[in-house]
Amino acid sequence: MNTKKTAPDQKDDSLPLSDDPIFGLLKKNKNVIFVGLLLIIIVVVVVKFYTHHTEGKEEKAWSDFYAASMDPNAVASLNGVLDEASGTTAEPWVLYFLSITAFKDQDLVTAKEKLEQLETGYSDHFLVKNPEWAPSIKKKILAEIEWCAQNPIPDEIPEEAPAVDAPEANDAPTSSETAESDE
Repeated sequence: MNTKKTAPDQKDDSLPLSDDPIFGLLKKNKNVIFVGLLLIIIVVVVVKFYTHHTEGKEEKAWSDFYAASMDPNAVASLNGVLDEASGTTAEPWVLYFLSITAFKDQDLVTAKEKLEQLETGYSDHFLVKNPEWAPSIKKKILAEIEWCAQNPIPDEIPEEAPAVDAPEANDAPTSSETAESDE
């Protein structure tokens, strides 16, 4: 509120709002300002949606990885998770765990493939750089592949092979029989 009083012959120095240069500029460019504000709002909404979607993908990838690692048929389960984990921080871990699980199940080809995929896709990841992780497993896989190549399993048992009789479950000594024989 303007409390300054002016005499009738004195002119007021303040401009009316419609004559203010800033107000005139805003009035002339109201469409440009409106479009600019609308674009800012759209960008904020898109960024929020993208980050929410990305965080959801990360959480799902880790959750699926955990569930698949507990599955008795982990190789098949982890192969299914690998597609969903693509591009997330869980992907190198899925590849590493898949390689180890395949190696444990004697699927040496899958173990080697997944480890190579980890090494080429995530060469800067600590799983690849640390010699106790992927490089250690790779040495074991390659050694096993070499051993299997040098010692192939025959398709059929040769006739001259000695017969081996497996003990029956009922033939195993009981703990009391073992204790008596020890005395």
